Amino acid sequence: MSRFIRSLGIWVRDRPQIDPLAVFILSLIFRFGYFARIMQGSYGIRTPPDTQTFRQSCTVLWTEPAAIFTQTKGLQYLGFTVPFCTVDRLVGGMGWVVIQMVLSAFTAVLIYYTATRLVDRTAGLVAGLSFAVLFDTFRFSVFLLSETMFTFALEPV
Repeated sequence: MSRFIRSLGIWVRDRPQIDPLAVFILSLIFRFGYFARIMQGSYGIRTPPDTQTFRQSCTVLWTEPAAIFTQTKGLQYLGFTVPFCTVDRLVGGMGWVVIQMVLSAFTAVLIYYTATRLVDRTAGLVAGLSFAVLFDTFRFSVFLLSETMFTFALEPV
């Protein structure tokens, strides 16, 4: 058994290209596991208080598209509203939550690459895996309209 573990350690050490994949898969396991736990309970998809406002703007966007120019913050949020409304209309809120969970897992990979580039591979693994398993980082990705999209968009900057 110890020979197998030693050979596995050498195999992993010689293949740094599997690190981002491992971080991504671990992130997905934690996020989808938590999502499954919530969906089994009586909670369902969690929605923050402003979700209804965004869903109302989706209704306006699909029924009166020109009204987006007259609404407060209509154009400012258009880059977020159009993708959200499209996914919400096609597959419902569940689809948006799945997108958020996948982007949150990709954020862990981006953090891995950032730390690897700034320090080394070990720092990248620690940073990426820490983001992958830290409860506060994936707790809110199962909420409809969480900050996951913005976190993912700001990470490369």
